[in-house]
Amino acid sequence: MTTWRWRKKDEFLQVEAKTSEIEKVGLTLVGTITSESFLFVRDTMDNVWKRIRGVTITEIGARRYMFQFYSENDLTRVLEDRSWTFDLIVLAKLKQRDLPLHVPLNRADFWLQVHDVQ
Repeated sequence: MTTWRWRKKDEFLQVEAKTSEIEKVGLTLVGTITSESFLFVRDTMDNVWKRIRGVTITEIGARRYMFQFYSENDLTRVLEDRSWTFDLIVLAKLKQRDLPLHVPLNRADFWLQVHDVQ
């Protein structure tokens, strides 16, 4: 099977994938957030998500990030809780043959909490 491996910010290389690499793709999200600062995104999401096993956050384009998780539970929890994050974040699960820069990021779910509606 063929999949991608990133080497630098905008450079992707097609490689023959081993099973362990394919599993890593299954634990990867691509996303964007309204913040302009990569360091802000990295540090804030790392704290907000309170992951158990870890996440690697890589800036891959203009306000486009790749989030590689080390646990299916962490990835699932992030996807389920994203509607309550402090800032709008758009996430898409990366599939085997997807190039991260071409994954559409045009849909986001978010929840509103309304008080004192009369």
